[in-house]
Amino acid sequence: MTDPVPGPARAELKRLVARWHQLPVDQALHHVPGVRELAQQYADEAARARGLPPQALPDLGPSVVMDQLTVTVYDVYDVCEARARAPQPQPGMTGMTGMTGMTGMVDDQAAGDLAVAGDLAALRRQLP
Repeated sequence: MTDPVPGPARAELKRLVARWHQLPVDQALHHVPGVRELAQQYADEAARARGLPPQALPDLGPSVVMDQLTVTVYDVYDVCEARARAPQPQPGMTGMTGMTGMTGMVDDQAAGDLAVAGDLAALRRQLP
């Protein structure tokens, strides 16, 4: 299986995680809510794309929140990759085709790639 996360998003994620690991605990605690919010947004996006109801990510604290964000970034891109591999409907076919009804970045992968990289860069810039 290939890595579904494109280069710009992967690079920003790596930079963000590296910066997070340098933060003192008190500063990390201050920024946990913003990281959790973004991770939840990506988890919800991936769940909707799979036709599942969104579920709240557990609050596991500052030492695990970057792992949660990493997993949810990969989940969103995995859905995009699955959609790209899904059989395309033939003209005249009706009914469910592929993974319809996806929203946000899953609908427009090129724009989504930039959006995720931008989200991660913005979050990194908020850190001291």
